[in-house]
Amino acid sequence: MDSVIVILTGQKDYPDWIEVVKTVATAKGVWKYVNPAEASPIPEPTTPHRPTANDVKPSTNATPTTFSQLDGNQIEELRNLQIDYSRDLKNFDREVAGLGELRAFIQRTVARDNLIYTFNCDTVHGILVSLRNRFSPTAEYREREVLERWNELKRGLQRGTEVDFWLTRWEKAFTDGKALDIPDVAKTRPIRDFLAAVSPTSPGFSDYWQNRLMDDGSVIPDFYSLVQKYREYRAENPERRLAATHSAFGPTLNGRNPNGTRSPCLCGDDHRFSKCPYLIPQEQPDGWVGDKAKIQKVQEALVSDRLRDLVEDLRRNAITFEKKGASTATHWKKPTNF
Repeated sequence: MDSVIVILTGQKDYPDWIEVVKTVATAKGVWKYVNPAEASPIPEPTTPHRPTANDVKPSTNATPTTFSQLDGNQIEELRNLQIDYSRDLKNFDREVAGLGELRAFIQRTVARDNLIYTFNCDTVHGILVSLRNRFSPTAEYREREVLERWNELKRGLQRGTEVDFWLTRWEKAFTDGKALDIPDVAKTRPIRDFLAAVSPTSPGFSDYWQNRLMDDGSVIPDFYSLVQKYREYRAENPERRLAATHSAFGPTLNGRNPNGTRSPCLCGDDHRFSKCPYLIPQEQPDGWVGDKAKIQKVQEALVSDRLRDLVEDLRRNAITFEKKGASTATHWKKPTNF
């Protein structure tokens, strides 16, 4: 069973589709016969010649040499030829079967409306050339299509989209863009675009790496490594998996639940963590006296190492803001799990 199925419906599918076809053909040992990039590929295999006594001792007349006419050395030579023939016949049978299976695979993975391009072709190579001529996108088309995908990703993680699926799309768009030398994925541009896209749901992660970008002495990971860091960051912080909040610590901390209602603070009140007097001393007004039940509730919640680390980050940022009067984005301390 083929592990990856890509249906060829149009030009956008062709690059992935032909790669899958190449993988299948290579596994069957027949890519050399069908590569559509080759104008004159190796001819498809033909039935191997079965050796006879006449091959080792050609007859001098119209009557072929018989086995009984061979001497000992000639018999040994004939046996070696028969061994080679047996091997060649197995290879022939395997390659013919492979070509037949590949032809069927191609037609199974071509959209019905496009099957016409596989008809009346004598060889599998002929089929792939026909499909390539029809669906292989031009460089201009490919560049436009990749840019459309890239710009869509820059809009950020949309509600209902799985994070890992979204990150995989970033990696694929970046790979395709690099192959086409698109300026949008050159130098630090892709990293800046990615960080801007994750900023609404993960401002701590974004701010930290944005500051690293502004620091000439910092070592910045390549694009794939940064995406992987974010993948691990999201995996280690389950509360950040849902999109649609501009808070510093994800929707279950300061945003809203999937049903649209705001998640309460650890103290039970309806406000952001960063505004909670039970969590942030700087938010306590003069003469403030906390509710003992809420204090206990917060203390019980902060048994969690993860929540305690997040609150400590908020407290440090509040101190920085209070002392320097600066933006928390400018003086952002490195959050945990980076």
